[in-house]
Amino acid sequence: MDPKHKRLLRSQRLFLAEDLIVEDMIIQYLYQEEILTESHLEDIRSVSSYREKTLKLLDILPTRCSLAFHHFIQSLEKDFPWVTLWGSYDAISSFPFSLECYKLIVHR
Repeated sequence: MDPKHKRLLRSQRLFLAEDLIVEDMIIQYLYQEEILTESHLEDIRSVSSYREKTLKLLDILPTRCSLAFHHFIQSLEKDFPWVTLWGSYDAISSFPFSLECYKLIVHR
């Protein structure tokens, strides 16, 4: 994964853990796209709360290929459209920043 995407996931980790619901369709999509392995699916499913599932996924994603971030964003498009703003993140180079700041920049 690209270092800037790793930094973005890390800087927004607690926000994502609070607001994302990592459910089976998200992890199945990432498995289909070969971002997650069967072992990853088992690890994510082994924890009980959505917050723990999200944190587990956020632990795994940075260790995966360069397409992991792109597919993660795509997996969220339908249910979490606010996260898809991150797809245009390449235009912003400063770190760290809050998602609220990013929304302000994107919606100008």
